[in-house]
Amino acid sequence: MAQAIDHAEKLYGKPKPKFVPQVRIEGRPVDGVESKGHLYLVYRNEDGKEVAISARPKDYGTSTALISNLMVEVIPINESIDARGTDTPKQRGSIVLSSGEDAKNLWINMAKTAKEITESNIDYDVLGPNSNSAIQFILNEANIKPEENIPNVKGLDHGLGLNKFPSPYKLVRDENGKIRDISSIEYPNPFNPPPEHLRRLPQFN
Repeated sequence: MAQAIDHAEKLYGKPKPKFVPQVRIEGRPVDGVESKGHLYLVYRNEDGKEVAISARPKDYGTSTALISNLMVEVIPINESIDARGTDTPKQRGSIVLSSGEDAKNLWINMAKTAKEITESNIDYDVLGPNSNSAIQFILNEANIKPEENIPNVKGLDHGLGLNKFPSPYKLVRDENGKIRDISSIEYPNPFNPPPEHLRRLPQFN
């Protein structure tokens, strides 16, 4: 056994990693609304420890939750609102978005975007912008298409596609690079096209 450990240390400079780092997307039914889903992201490091990017109202669990700001945490998954409990990653529809060194770099950038959303002081709304708005924005910023990475969550109708994870009001970057919710941006005449930097959004296509 000692010889095997020494051999691994010679090859890697340290003991061989137990796991390949991965970034995943998962989902779960919304508390109290079983027909709708809630998205979150997971990073598993080389030791198998998992951290989530989990979005929620800042005052989650209190009477002021629905009038607070949208908050995106980077937090050990077991300490988040998305803790799996007795569910398995498979039951949460876990999809691998990236592996290895690419996953490490992707997660760093995703965590930065998560922090930026929180610092933008965006009003949370159940109908959007909501937690799904945040996760979909983070994916879009990483050039990952949410509509092509939809978790098949136990208990949710997979046939609904991205509609089972509703986020009708999207987050976007305005012309100054600031993250905003789309409903707060003033458009020109509604019969004219939207600003150039927003034309790629699905609702304008």
